[in-house]
Amino acid sequence: MKNILLLDNYYSPDDLKAEIETFVEYYNYQRYHESLNNVTPADVYTGRAVQILEERNKIKERTPHTRNENTRNQLPSDKLCLRFQYILSKLSDDVHSYNYGQQM
Repeated sequence: MKNILLLDNYYSPDDLKAEIETFVEYYNYQRYHESLNNVTPADVYTGRAVQILEERNKIKERTPHTRNENTRNQLPSDKLCLRFQYILSKLSDDVHSYNYGQQM
């Protein structure tokens, strides 16, 4: 907080008070705290943290299944290797043509 408040000049106590209130609002209602399992202090205070963490766990459980479905739709590894070799050959051709065009 001090790093934020020290960066600006406040010409009246009301300006400083408003900035402190803005920071406290952010800190308590928007900023996730690692020590609170990445929920906000307001979520913990109001009891929403348990619901948020349960929802995150459900998402984490579904993620591997979703990932597996997405990887099934990708190119087979042999076609992917051929595509990669083709790209490398094009890059190699570009590098050779660039080197031959230069005079030493």
